[in-house]
Amino acid sequence: SISSSKTFTLKSGKVYRAKVMFSDTNSRSIEQYNKNQGVKMPYIIAIIDGLDEVMLTERENIDSAISHIAQKARAAGIIMILSSSHPSAKVVTTAIKSNILCRVAFHTVSKLDSRLILDENGAENLSTPGEIIYKDQLTQNKLKATYIPQDEIDQILISLKHSKNT
Repeated sequence: SISSSKTFTLKSGKVYRAKVMFSDTNSRSIEQYNKNQGVKMPYIIAIIDGLDEVMLTERENIDSAISHIAQKARAAGIIMILSSSHPSAKVVTTAIKSNILCRVAFHTVSKLDSRLILDENGAENLSTPGEIIYKDQLTQNKLKATYIPQDEIDQILISLKHSKNT
């Protein structure tokens, strides 16, 4: 299997290639590039589920790679989703926080965890499944996200596996 740091090195390369392609065509973003070119550049979604586990094994490499990609990701058509069930300052570093502009928090155990994710209290007061606080550069909103119980997720995965085999 490919290591996390190698995966991020590959993503960094894709960001660089996208920037070169934008420069060659006088485009500033993936939207502008796709509008002006006959061939569409696809968006890339990078998901790290369990950031806490990844940071424990390869902290230095991952921290700098996430920061580098996040700085240029939006224009290059890369969407990053980072999740951690155990937020801490060792996982959600200052470098990562300064480059991730939109944040979502589900219920947290403490005000400290809420401040770590959102830079504000509030997530510790969320009470119903699927209730979230979404924060971007300008606003913070309490929202109700779709809650899907684990047994339904399992059924969906079984159905997807079955349809893939047919």
